[in-house]
Amino acid sequence: MKGNFHSLKSDYVQFYGKISAFFRAKPIRMTLLRIIYKAAPLAAAFMYIAMLLYCFISGNYIKLLKCIVIPAAAFFLVTVMRKILNTERPYTRYKINPLIRKDKKGESFPSRHTLSAVLITMTGFYVWPPLGLILSVLSVLLGASRIIAGVHFPGDVLAAVLIGAAAGALLFI
Repeated sequence: MKGNFHSLKSDYVQFYGKISAFFRAKPIRMTLLRIIYKAAPLAAAFMYIAMLLYCFISGNYIKLLKCIVIPAAAFFLVTVMRKILNTERPYTRYKINPLIRKDKKGESFPSRHTLSAVLITMTGFYVWPPLGLILSVLSVLLGASRIIAGVHFPGDVLAAVLIGAAAGALLFI
């Protein structure tokens, strides 16, 4: 088992080394990464607020309630889960040099930013399906930016996608 851990460590360090070298090679790539890393969560939050306002203004209070309660409950449960599990982040476990610095030491699993984006995407599909498609692209960019930045493992992001999609599916029930 110990040999497997070292193999995983070596594989991840190599994986991240290749990703980070690609972005470090060209300043424009780093700039694009920083923009996506910062703007994607803001864009998702803006769209979520717009959807809630739309539901309120259109008088669809049951839809509004579902669009608030289900994402909030999933977010709360994942927040508690992250505190309990308190998993290390890639830059603390493997001492990599992340492309975007973050001071947080634990609570990596699952990615809460990705979870939120996926919940907002699912809300988009529920409120207006074409918006859900647009938000899907935003969610992919946001999740990928967390891995590329070096603040989350791919499994952190994948778990967030699965949890967010499962919780978001409750909107359609």
